[in-house]
Amino acid sequence: MARLQRLEFVIPEDHTAVFEAALQQAKIDLSKISSLTLGPHCDFMVACCPNIEILSSNTQHWLRTQRAKSELDWIYDSSRAHFLPMISAASKCPNLSHLVLDNWWTTDTIEAVLVNVPKLQWLELEGCRYEDGLSKLLPLLSQLKNLRCLSLPEPRYLEIGFRLPEVGSIRCSNRAGMRKYFEAERGKATAKVAKTVFSVCKANLENLWIGGVRVLEVVRAKNGHPVRTKWYLEDAEKADKLTALDLTSQILLLDGR
Repeated sequence: MARLQRLEFVIPEDHTAVFEAALQQAKIDLSKISSLTLGPHCDFMVACCPNIEILSSNTQHWLRTQRAKSELDWIYDSSRAHFLPMISAASKCPNLSHLVLDNWWTTDTIEAVLVNVPKLQWLELEGCRYEDGLSKLLPLLSQLKNLRCLSLPEPRYLEIGFRLPEVGSIRCSNRAGMRKYFEAERGKATAKVAKTVFSVCKANLENLWIGGVRVLEVVRAKNGHPVRTKWYLEDAEKADKLTALDLTSQILLLDGR
């Protein structure tokens, strides 16, 4: 165990208390672990791995928990019952630089990241919905002054006014023209998100991913000034026109107004 560097710790929720007590008694040396992946309610493992550089949630189980009072409580339980304790525990990991988190994102969950791990360099905000909208979360993300890499989900999850048809409707139709239309709209939405995020976080951001695809790369000098900016967008000409918009106009675009 002394040489173990990567650990994925996912156990049934009703066994977490037993494992926590056993680990405290065993005093196992996990100081060499640099990458830790956790299931729900396993935040006690963070204290066992004080030198981690990467901390991630287990996406298979993270948004669903047996401890939620009802199915409608998933969003609140994932945000508070095990997400917030894990982030709070991460505040005691001085080498932590990379967070990969699957969550229902709200301003309070982003604030928890900002308060507990303000020196993050890489943040992957996975999940299926941004409950407060990306426009309200961006001012908080801009306060992460060391943030170099940011990963966001597809535009349809970001509450920016872009929606795809539900399964079984036009999106699944054989009409190639309609599918092409919605692909084009998704491309435009991606460009809006990319340009707006960069306008808010451009002081330090070097890499931006949206929907698992890199859309921006910034090469910086030692003093932090950008030397080269490269966009990976299908319609770069239209995307570049967005840079002329002021921040207020871009936020309105994100809100779908």
